[in-house]
Amino acid sequence: MANFGTHATVGAGCGAVLALNYMATESLMPAIGLGLLCFIGSIAPDVDSKNAIITKYFFKCLGVSLGLFLCFILKPVLNFLELLPLLGLTVVLTMYIVKPIFFKFTRHRGIFHSIPMALLLALSIGYAFKVTNQYHVLFITINGYSKAFIFRIISSFFIGYMVHLTLDELYSIMGMKKSLGTAMTIFNFKKPWPYMAVWAATITIGLFIWESSYTENLMYVTSACKWVATQVQHLI
Repeated sequence: MANFGTHATVGAGCGAVLALNYMATESLMPAIGLGLLCFIGSIAPDVDSKNAIITKYFFKCLGVSLGLFLCFILKPVLNFLELLPLLGLTVVLTMYIVKPIFFKFTRHRGIFHSIPMALLLALSIGYAFKVTNQYHVLFITINGYSKAFIFRIISSFFIGYMVHLTLDELYSIMGMKKSLGTAMTIFNFKKPWPYMAVWAATITIGLFIWESSYTENLMYVTSACKWVATQVQHLI
């Protein structure tokens, strides 16, 4: 499979091309931010590798991001001095509880090297931006809700993620490795439950971005999960 340098170089190139393309409709800094999302997506799949460079920083950034997101949600009911400990607690919990649990249940070239995970993470990032209703891209705030901008956020990260998976497959083909075909999986019938969970989460977030009512979303998700469970049981 491709090493970090290859993924980072190709991801940066794709991000630069996307940024140049977005400059036709966006201002400079948001366009650069969208290109940066593509770059992040291009190195994100290796987060399940303990020795990967991205892993050293991912959980720290995740803790800070989750903490800031919680602070944003609870800002109306908590003051600044109460929000600071919450931010710190979230970072500590992420580093010393979430991280060990994550590596206990994941393996490299597992669920994170799959198309449904690419969709789930891209949609999750888009949904997070939608919930805040303010798009913070490189410290530039774009007020108001824009479906077009949400789509660009989702597609930028997804494109970067798929670039990573494609590179891994190309390197497997060139090296005729046993890992061929493991980087772009859609479903694994030998280990179906992780994929079912990811697909269910992907459908759920996609429906909420789509803006149907809560009852309709719940009905669609429940029906989809029942159908997938039935199909898997028949195949197993």
